[in-house]
Amino acid sequence: MYYLYSNFKDVSKYIIDSLSDTNIVKIDDVSKLFEVDAENSLLILHINSYEKNSLELIEQLLKDLADLKILALSNNTNFLEGTKLLQIGVKGYGSTYMHGVHLKQAIDLIMSENVWIYPELANHLIKNITKSSVPKNYDEQLEKLSQHEKECAILVSNGNSNKEIASLLKVQEVTVKKHLSSVYKKFELKNRIELALFLKSNLK
Repeated sequence: MYYLYSNFKDVSKYIIDSLSDTNIVKIDDVSKLFEVDAENSLLILHINSYEKNSLELIEQLLKDLADLKILALSNNTNFLEGTKLLQIGVKGYGSTYMHGVHLKQAIDLIMSENVWIYPELANHLIKNITKSSVPKNYDEQLEKLSQHEKECAILVSNGNSNKEIASLLKVQEVTVKKHLSSVYKKFELKNRIELALFLKSNLK
């Protein structure tokens, strides 16, 4: 089940129109949020709709409804807000008016037990969790990978975007995506953040 909380008519309309093929239950009263069926459900929460502290609201929701997945949308996304929301347990964070294609992608990933955040935040988080230098046994740890896959993995762990990696390696961006998909599969990982964490934890 998909739920939507936003007190702004234009926001509600935009999201509902973007997800026209999805059954969405709109909630107008904050107190009603605590009555939703949390199992296998996603709450699209427009955090600017809540006049008080949205972090406290989300913390309480996740405390009372542990199975509830939350996609938080903000009018002005920023690294600090996104990091705090991820720390307290939201499964997704992005712009209120993100393109409908990206909104659908976010929902699909979250419902598949993944986390979705916008690319700039992902790269920011990676850069802040992978500050240790590359060890001498780096290649030994990555022996499962081809040379091109290793190069992509190393650059991802440094916080580079796919576009930046493509430029550095002088290849097409689609080639980078192909190499990273192979890396994720070989290490049984889901995304670039998990890859960065994996490299950091295994390359000490």
